[in-house]
Amino acid sequence: MTVAPELAIESEELDLTIPMSGRFFRIRPVEPRDVDALYEIALNPEVSYRWRYRGFHPTREKFEADLKAFIFCAMTVTSVKTDEVVGLLISYYQDPRNMHAYFGSLFDPKYLKRGVSIEAVLLFCNYLFSTWPFRKLYMEISEFNIELIGSGKGRNFEVEGRLKDHEFYKGRYWDKLTLAVYRPEHLGGAARPA
Repeated sequence: MTVAPELAIESEELDLTIPMSGRFFRIRPVEPRDVDALYEIALNPEVSYRWRYRGFHPTREKFEADLKAFIFCAMTVTSVKTDEVVGLLISYYQDPRNMHAYFGSLFDPKYLKRGVSIEAVLLFCNYLFSTWPFRKLYMEISEFNIELIGSGKGRNFEVEGRLKDHEFYKGRYWDKLTLAVYRPEHLGGAARPA
């Protein structure tokens, strides 16, 4: 991947320590021991319809294979307090020519709507921006999920795209939103985890 001149970092400026832990969560590469816990979270009826499978229940083998297919970076989210596996963060569809990638998240439902899961997402974005020269990170989300992250609009992300009436859920069609986290704002501190 070629680094754009405006993103080049002089070696004396380079900070090789990338935060992998915050107040509530720690992120680390997915390990084989994590798969069972992540599979359980993915099948939980409170979140399975919100994520990649949209309510479809894959076999454990398919789930494990999908963790490797089209994904170039996957991190397990664990609780700082209990070390329990509480979520998954993935990045996929990297575009080295235009310097952006997509990411997604999956969390145990007990951590949703509490405002704390954003910490793990921001740690992951920081990791991606610090490791690769991406300009933007995109997240696709169904409009019915926006209440989970709505407080970050304008601060941690911007809505860049909208596909009208794109996804069917609970008897109606919902818009699909493309959210963007921008490198300068993120690395400048606006969306950096504590």
